[in-house]
Amino acid sequence: MIVSEAQTLLARYVGANDTFLERLNLVRARLLQQGNWPDCTRLVKLSPEKDRQTGYSVILMPSDYSTVLAAAIAGEGESDTDGSLTQLLLNIMQGNTTSAQSGDYNATARPIPIRNMYENFNANGSDFGDTSWALQELPRDFEGRKRYRVPISPGDGYACVLLVKLGYSALTLDWQEVIPNNVGALKAGLQALLAEDADNRGLSRELWAEAMELLAEQAENDMGAGAEGGVEIRDDLQLSSIGGIL
Repeated sequence: MIVSEAQTLLARYVGANDTFLERLNLVRARLLQQGNWPDCTRLVKLSPEKDRQTGYSVILMPSDYSTVLAAAIAGEGESDTDGSLTQLLLNIMQGNTTSAQSGDYNATARPIPIRNMYENFNANGSDFGDTSWALQELPRDFEGRKRYRVPISPGDGYACVLLVKLGYSALTLDWQEVIPNNVGALKAGLQALLAEDADNRGLSRELWAEAMELLAEQAENDMGAGAEGGVEIRDDLQLSSIGGIL
């Protein structure tokens, strides 16, 4: 669903003094903060590069992505045609990596823990501690992109495979895709904003809860019975054959 289609369906739930895009973006921002909903996660493979300032091997997160949910090291040429990488990362996100480590998956795909910028940071700020087997967050680069130090080097045949969450960015054009793409949840969110405008906090809380419930139900339906975490993996750019988005 794109913005123009959403406006046709939902414009009636926007107050007379507000623009549709302003209210839609307010709803999207809140919903995206609350969970890993369908359409909001991607499986990405990133090759390391050498950081000029520190000499570290690092990966740079594309600006569209806000959070790394799970990570593994895999062969650069490895694809996800059999779904094993997806399942590995879902298991990692759920805290269940025993089977992945015991060889049920491709031997080159190994889970790797994620450390934030404040873990194992030396007092003098000169280093980031032991990164022998970790994805270690570093300060952002000059363009504001997230960086992670990795235990693999450029040219050694390995890459980082990440389950990432899309970050919020405001929609501005009629043809842009609306994410989350759930009409019921967006409607409930817009109604919740109207309730807040009317200072009806009780109704607003009920409507936000309804929006979350609809998104959770969508996640379960998209993944089917027994799915873990309600995460939908997408390959929007069809890059599975060249090592970008799997």
